[in-house]
Amino acid sequence: MRRLLLAVAVLLAGCADREGSIQAARQLAEINYPGQLELYDTQLQKDHYDIIFAVKGDPITRIRFGMDRDPGTCRPGTPCEARLRNAYALGIASGARLKALNTAFHDCTVPLLAVEGADPKNSRLVVELDLGETDQQPALDRLNACVQRFRGIGGDEGPLLFRILRPAPHGPARMPDLVTFETRTPEDRRDEPRYGVAALHGQDSIAQERLTIDTSYVRRGPMAEPLEDAVRSWLATQRPDTVLRSPALYWGIKLDSRRLDIVRAYVLACSEPAPPGKGLCKQDLAVRVAYDLKGGEAREMSLLSISRQSGSPLRLPELPGR
Repeated sequence: MRRLLLAVAVLLAGCADREGSIQAARQLAEINYPGQLELYDTQLQKDHYDIIFAVKGDPITRIRFGMDRDPGTCRPGTPCEARLRNAYALGIASGARLKALNTAFHDCTVPLLAVEGADPKNSRLVVELDLGETDQQPALDRLNACVQRFRGIGGDEGPLLFRILRPAPHGPARMPDLVTFETRTPEDRRDEPRYGVAALHGQDSIAQERLTIDTSYVRRGPMAEPLEDAVRSWLATQRPDTVLRSPALYWGIKLDSRRLDIVRAYVLACSEPAPPGKGLCKQDLAVRVAYDLKGGEAREMSLLSISRQSGSPLRLPELPGR
């Protein structure tokens, strides 16, 4: 009961802080940008609220502003006001960029499905592209045509970072009428392999040698469990005393130099369990493995011993690929 009452008290305090944060943010926004902004959303962070404004009449642009823990301290002439001004500049620039992306990709042959992240320096553009099994250059040339159109209509000169999905069996995707910051990758496609590539300013093409596999898909996606099970089974026949921690640690993940369905990596293991009460076992083995995404098969496994001094970076022979 005591815990329940405490939780209710914290919730009520959070609600009160939310209203205070909204009121203070609105007042500061009206002083700096009179008549321009309207409340779009609030999001509770660890010790404060993020206030998200929309520009009136603009379906895309969002201004995300982190309030002070105490809303009463957020007044003109304070660091809080400086954060609002910085957030406004970033939001306006990001909104203009997303508008240009909408225009460019609606007029080319590659559907833009979502933009993950609001910061142009780190955001990922999720597109669908029919990459060839062994020759991806024609598809990347189509993507590059969209990039050049984006640059040509006034898009920024920063790198465009892409996450690429291949067409699903039920047919090609259709780009939303308007991609906003709230547009998400379709739920039923989040377990698909994702490929990555960057389009850099000043480069006339996107070379297929720069195409990569999204390492988070390898580490945490649907392939992780069958790959780790296969490595455990192989280790049981080679070194029965070894330990493969769960989740396993990977190193040097690479896409095959030509084929999209082959991923190469090292999976780290321990030659013996950790002593009781001593935490995690020492990872002093590496299993080199190739995984066939299409066939769901792990192969070409070999075992290497790791010898390194405490605190030194891990070094293993470079895997072939990209």
